[in-house]
Amino acid sequence: MANLVNIQTLIDGPRNVVIKLTGVLDTSEVAATGVIGASGFTTTLGSRTVDFVAGALLPTVGQYVTFGDTAATFVAGTYITSVVSATQVIMSTAALKNNAAAAVTITGTAGTVVALDPTFLSPLGGNSGLPANLIIDKVSYNVEAGLAVNLYWEATTNQLIDTLVNSGDDLEFEKFGGLWNNAGTGKTGRIVYNTQGWSGVLSYNVILECRKS
Repeated sequence: MANLVNIQTLIDGPRNVVIKLTGVLDTSEVAATGVIGASGFTTTLGSRTVDFVAGALLPTVGQYVTFGDTAATFVAGTYITSVVSATQVIMSTAALKNNAAAAVTITGTAGTVVALDPTFLSPLGGNSGLPANLIIDKVSYNVEAGLAVNLYWEATTNQLIDTLVNSGDDLEFEKFGGLWNNAGTGKTGRIVYNTQGWSGVLSYNVILECRKS
């Protein structure tokens, strides 16, 4: 079997954004290290789509990746924004070169996966441009016993937002202005997450209600 992990955008309006994180883990934690693609790797200059022959680790939405070639195929910090199939993904940045080398590998890296990136959201209202940051107003979750979902503000050293455990709950923050990004040095504006405690088959559902800023 394999992990089933998804990120669904429920609302992406001029002010608010709501996403839903779901996962059924039967193979590894979210953001496990492993070879996603092996021989058959191809990229086209300027494209975000990568085709490959499946490796041992299935691709996961939000997963950061590295590329085993002799020159930079994508910029550092590239992650998977969409999983088309077990052998095709769409990246957060465009390819820097053409590559059809048979021996190139694509590897998922441990740490965290991207839950929400403000640079891929629709613009703020009032012709204010793309949002740079997010404010969390509410977190609703249901995490199966034994598993934990850790939410972070991404930075040079990620700042923990909260650890979600056990049965369903609603965490309300809007009444005191919401949770603001205080990640400090290297702050990207992204919300990232990982899981902890996987064993057997465990699942989670998390809904994040945020404001753009």
